[in-house]
Amino acid sequence: MSLLHWLHVLISSDLFWGGIGGLFATVLVRRENAARPIFDRQKISYTMDFWNVAMGIALVGAYLKSGATLNALHALFTGGSAPLILRAGFGAAARSLPGSKEPAD
Repeated sequence: MSLLHWLHVLISSDLFWGGIGGLFATVLVRRENAARPIFDRQKISYTMDFWNVAMGIALVGAYLKSGATLNALHALFTGGSAPLILRAGFGAAARSLPGSKEPAD
């Protein structure tokens, strides 16, 4: 099969567009972080980029598994919401304040 055929198959896949949505959201999160002052920036790893794309693909896959039909635009928006879900799930974890220490026993 030709490369053009595989490119057509890839672009027509809703899972592909979910991953692209996760990638776009990752770029937006990085740009938002770069606009902050240096002392207020969060450290963002490339592992988090991978998880954003993977979560976008997983969300679109869950929609497709439930029997819903998505077009490319809906898949792109669904994949783009992945960082919001990750931030809501893991951002609620308790964090210690800078400079605060546990009291010594």
